[in-house]
Amino acid sequence: PQVQVLLERILFHAGNPDEAIRRLQRAIEREPRSATATFFLGVVYEHVGRYTEALAMYAKHKVLRGNRPDDSPYLAIRARVYARMGKRSEAKSILKTLKPVNPDFRASAYAALGDNNEAFRLLFQKVENREETLYSIKTEPQFASLHSDPRWKELLARMNLLLD
Repeated sequence: PQVQVLLERILFHAGNPDEAIRRLQRAIEREPRSATATFFLGVVYEHVGRYTEALAMYAKHKVLRGNRPDDSPYLAIRARVYARMGKRSEAKSILKTLKPVNPDFRASAYAALGDNNEAFRLLFQKVENREETLYSIKTEPQFASLHSDPRWKELLARMNLLLD
């Protein structure tokens, strides 16, 4: 399953989400308790607009990892999916209740809501704190809506990432 997940990440970022879905489904069939494969299947479902299925995969991932129902990263992801579904008030309500959580989870939810100011504030905070989890930010689809904002280039420059 780990090899399938790695291949899925390559296929997904190369623009082949359908094949990524097939491979992740196979990985989960082989190893139903694979939290990683379950999570990334949620990511791909979300990217292609299959939001109900994405929410189900994220919920399953949370259970497989043994996370609590009030797990802040999970709730931030849920808020992002709700925002994409057009459930803006539900997304905002969740974000108001979150305990401190990894800024990129919240930033992606704010980006989905169209609140670029808050999304960038959180991302710049993460860069200032030298947190290392933004290594793939350039290819992460949850931040695609930020690419046209002038602050995107500034963010990448602060991270010493090459500008396209």
